[in-house]
Amino acid sequence: MSRRLVSVQQSNQQIRPGQSSLASQYAGPLQTDADLQRNTKYSETFLPCQILTFNSNQRILGTISNATYSWPRTISEVFALSLKSLTIPNTFPNVPVAQTLSINQGGAHSVTVPVGAWTININQGTLTYTFVNANPGINLGDLSWFLLRGFGGLLTSIAADPTTGLFTWTWAASTTSTSSTAVMKFFGFSGAQSGSTWTATTPINLSGPLLIAIASPELSAFQFGSGLTQNQTYICSAPNNTTFGQILLHEPKQQVANKYNYPRTISQFSIQLIDAATNNLLQASVDYQIELCAFLRKTPQ
Repeated sequence: MSRRLVSVQQSNQQIRPGQSSLASQYAGPLQTDADLQRNTKYSETFLPCQILTFNSNQRILGTISNATYSWPRTISEVFALSLKSLTIPNTFPNVPVAQTLSINQGGAHSVTVPVGAWTININQGTLTYTFVNANPGINLGDLSWFLLRGFGGLLTSIAADPTTGLFTWTWAASTTSTSSTAVMKFFGFSGAQSGSTWTATTPINLSGPLLIAIASPELSAFQFGSGLTQNQTYICSAPNNTTFGQILLHEPKQQVANKYNYPRTISQFSIQLIDAATNNLLQASVDYQIELCAFLRKTPQ
């Protein structure tokens, strides 16, 4: 990210009266990490941080992934923000956008994979339409089973290579794809396909979001202490090592504070959950809790 990140960790040094402030020093040469650590956490300018807790079920506006909150009173002199912890149930679909596969096999046909949490079994061997059709009502969330059912015999089998994770599709007759390149890439193909056998070049990616960014639109009006002209909305990010249905628990071993060039007042605040890979809002369906540390500046005596 383009703004300056200030690391917060233990130190026994302080800025003394008369020393230049962190904000003014940004106009000159960039400081070392040690300077940033001393200036942020142990400056006499700062008080211990105030914990701001966001429970999405207490939002006043918006959705779980794009929620707005307010406080009974304003919080003044906020000089920096950092993530303390987050608890987010992984209810994010690994197919966030519906994928429609269109083909021509003696006429136009299409099957749409809806938004959802899908699975695919690379150890399935060769799965045939005959077998799938004889076993209705099972493996409804498996992508191979869904496609074979959806094409109703036009697609006769899908074979998986467990070593490479690649799939080979066999059609009942010569078949031409008519979907966009983006859709074909979702299914593992490099582009348009034709013939009775289609061989994928990449595995189908059903991993879901791997890095969750926490953002707030209000921050776009805050000027970060980096001296950069372009402001950001991002507060932090958290790696997602959970699968669908699990709970992501994250507490950074080292807090990283986003420092502003002068104190701000906060009365209303929005929290957005974003897929860092696509920059799109995540689709969450279960409430979360996020804790932020708001570093406050002392009022001059």
